Amino acid sequence: MRVLLAGWFSFDEVIATVGDELGADVVARWLTDLGVDHDVAWAPYLERGVDWRDLDPADYTHLVFVSGPLADRLLLRELAEAFAGARRWAVNLSAVEESARGLFDRVWERDAPA
Repeated sequence: MRVLLAGWFSFDEVIATVGDELGADVVARWLTDLGVDHDVAWAPYLERGVDWRDLDPADYTHLVFVSGPLADRLLLRELAEAFAGARRWAVNLSAVEESARGLFDRVWERDAPA
């Protein structure tokens, strides 16, 4: 098992919020505590982690998208399509658009009505 942890913080075209970065840190800590091999895809302007565009998606069994709104945007669609061979999970999300939900195998919303 190898996980790529990504979020809106993974794109140069988006300014990451502190909440996005903290969400990534929490999930990365969970994965570390569980002994799960993982990388965090940070936007190149943040100068840390890996750039998801430089990776071989076949090296990853899972893509975990963390935090922020789950919106059907070109950037998110490109990421999901690049890692189509991996199980794709979305965690700690708000404002989930139904069209974006289909990009992931499992979605855990932080503010779901039920």
